[in-house]
Amino acid sequence: HHLGITTKEVLWALSQIESRALSSGDTCGLIPFIDLLNHHEAARPPMMQLDDTDQMVMTVTSLRGLQLAPMTPGHELCISYA
Repeated sequence: HHLGITTKEVLWALSQIESRALSSGDTCGLIPFIDLLNHHEAARPPMMQLDDTDQMVMTVTSLRGLQLAPMTPGHELCISYA
């Protein structure tokens, strides 16, 4: 209790991080808003990768009729939580 934080609060915070962290190889991170995407069994899991400038980015694919499709305004994005 040196910082005014209880064990229960620390365990809650750790569970929030662990349940929302995504990993790819040796890299792990929190991606803001990714947990707002809905689950669909046919969707691919989100992927972390490097873009053309070597910045870490998260890739999410778009499905329409269970086929990969270009993203369009208003189209729902889904990920697989499996």
